[in-house]
Amino acid sequence: MSIIIDPIQLGSPDLQIVASRMRDTLIDVLGEEVGESMYSLEWLYDRAVSHIDGRLLGAIYIARVGPESQNVGHIIVRQEEDEHGKFGLVTTAYVLPEMRRKGIASTLLGAAHTWFLSRRLFRTATDTAENNHPLIALYGRHGYEVIFHSKEKQMVRLSRELLSTK
Repeated sequence: MSIIIDPIQLGSPDLQIVASRMRDTLIDVLGEEVGESMYSLEWLYDRAVSHIDGRLLGAIYIARVGPESQNVGHIIVRQEEDEHGKFGLVTTAYVLPEMRRKGIASTLLGAAHTWFLSRRLFRTATDTAENNHPLIALYGRHGYEVIFHSKEKQMVRLSRELLSTK
């Protein structure tokens, strides 16, 4: 199976799909009641757009497969800064359930790492629910480790160094 990764452009109809799948991610991880009520689709759409319209320094990549170039997943990335300096944040990664375990998420994560490195962001992180074991395992296979655990919010932060800055 050939996986094509494309950056999404402002005005793309894929932005509506991304917003809908952002909600699907919340439902997958937090359950239907919480996931559906957390954010409106309009808010999620605007949040996705903010990663490519200049409000945030970010990007969205779409994974396409098959002769019809079916959109089967996405990853949203942006630059952040904390007390240790700038770093790359994966805000959302999603692959259609029937397309999981085919290397698509790993390919999308590779695109994220390329984007981070092109901006000299040598540290990367993602946040997820502590019970999101599939995502934690995926990132673990790519060298990420849990660096923070909020029992109160039931969240973890996973992080890794992409390159040594020394």
